[in-house]
Amino acid sequence: MDGPLHFFPKPIVWLCKPTSILTLLTFLFIVFRIYLLIVTPQINIWGAHAFANDFLSYYLGAILWRTQQNLYDVTQLVALKDTLGLQFLVGQGFVYPMFLAFFIAPLTFLPVLTAVRTWYLINVIIYAALGYFLGKKLTSLKPGLFFLVMFIFFTFPPLFGNFGSGQINILIFALYFTYLWSIEKQKPWLGGIFLSIATFLKVYPAAFLLCALLKKRMRIVRGFF
Repeated sequence: MDGPLHFFPKPIVWLCKPTSILTLLTFLFIVFRIYLLIVTPQINIWGAHAFANDFLSYYLGAILWRTQQNLYDVTQLVALKDTLGLQFLVGQGFVYPMFLAFFIAPLTFLPVLTAVRTWYLINVIIYAALGYFLGKKLTSLKPGLFFLVMFIFFTFPPLFGNFGSGQINILIFALYFTYLWSIEKQKPWLGGIFLSIATFLKVYPAAFLLCALLKKRMRIVRGFF
């Protein structure tokens, strides 16, 4: 073996490679998140109390949609919350596009706590996959810088709040990443589809459609619609 790592044991050499760093950080992220799911009290005994507020709004809205009730009626949402024995701050109720209720609807066939945990794990898998594929694009960086970038990615402070409240933002982020990937792969129509899904889940990604219109990238626009 040539180079400055010649005298180091093979495990040390392995850890100095960006791909190895990426694999290790992705694995540790998944293990840490599952560990929290198992041992953190508010995840195990909360019974959806004072936790996962955003997801519970999605969950209740999806039940109202599935049972053909008005998912935007806060009174009905509060009544359903009380019926299920949940204790969380409803706020303005379900204030998202109706497609989000349709998307979450399959989880409403699960008990509340199981649904919350399932959504949590889905988000862990999505974020880990996103980090891994993003890291693959950055392996040309020096190992030290690469480790710093990926460490920040997997420990980004707002991430903890996103997992805690069960927000949809990780999925939106993943859809936007696939949108950019599609553009890079010269498949703008496919990018438009991903952007459309993201917009139907939460309105703000539509800003990227406006950018496509201003740049007259009509294949993206056609994919969107």
